[in-house]
Amino acid sequence: MVEHSITIQEVAKRAGVSQTTVSRVLNNKDEITAETRARVIRAIEQLGYVPNPIARGLVTNHTAMIGFVVSDITNPFLADVARGILHTAASHHYSLSIFMTENEPQREVQAIRFLISRRVDGLIVTPRESDEGNRLILNMAAHGHPFVLIGRHVSHPRVSTVSTSTAAGAYKATSYLLSLGHRRIAHIQASPRMGYGRGKLRGYTEALQEYGLQVDPDLIVASDFSIEDGQRASERLLRLSTPPTAIFATNDLTAIGAIMAIEAAGLRIPEDLSVVGFDDIIFARSTRPPLTTVSQPALKIGEAAAETLLQMIRTPNMPTQEMILDCDLVIRQSTSPPRSR
Repeated sequence: MVEHSITIQEVAKRAGVSQTTVSRVLNNKDEITAETRARVIRAIEQLGYVPNPIARGLVTNHTAMIGFVVSDITNPFLADVARGILHTAASHHYSLSIFMTENEPQREVQAIRFLISRRVDGLIVTPRESDEGNRLILNMAAHGHPFVLIGRHVSHPRVSTVSTSTAAGAYKATSYLLSLGHRRIAHIQASPRMGYGRGKLRGYTEALQEYGLQVDPDLIVASDFSIEDGQRASERLLRLSTPPTAIFATNDLTAIGAIMAIEAAGLRIPEDLSVVGFDDIIFARSTRPPLTTVSQPALKIGEAAAETLLQMIRTPNMPTQEMILDCDLVIRQSTSPPRSR
């Protein structure tokens, strides 16, 4: 049996006021007397009325809801980004609708279309890029929908960006390995379609060139962001006729996969191979040995993205924002000078 959904008309009738008065109470307007406000709230509680944000949005053009399109919410780094968005949205009395794409470009397009159809006030989208996705973002932004992109850039007045200095972080990680004496440093690279991946490759390349080393394409292996991909990529690197003495992974999950592959090959970390990750997720401290990694402020990324989006919603003519947060190298026990071979 379908339960009856209480309407704003019924609340108005019970309180003996107009629907406009009920709406003013729901939207916390000042031009209502304390006695009238109390009567409306009492009617709401008696009837169990729950406002419909979509229906309200049809009238006010705002639903107090924002959308988050994320590639993989099970990734601890992205889960922390989501927490930052959620906490900031809640502090401004906004709800959050999350759509996971599982790194499928077509699902990103579906997610953006779906969330806009649900009348979200704005969207935050994570790095995975596709030509169709970028075209859709530009098209929706041209129609007034505000976007904040994390780790990717699309040039439009209604599209802002929050990212981290991934190139600088990768440069720090690679330079540190070089300073330890490593010269065959492999890089497990993210997909070139990922903004973060391009920055890390650039930082890795610049550090090698600064040391007068040529980039060896055999030492660069493409990967997804998963443990399984990190393991497969590392197995391939270990089969080289001259294997690397260190691996710099695109994130901590692929670094964990590298650790698994190295241990399965009967090698020791860091004595036989050094490993460096990226992100500093909670598991980086509990690997054996604890993982040297580049720390990204995931919570701050989420908070900054949400704050920027809410400002764009409140101020439609606000100039485009581009925020870049710093990355720091965290040195633990998964790195050491290479042993003589």
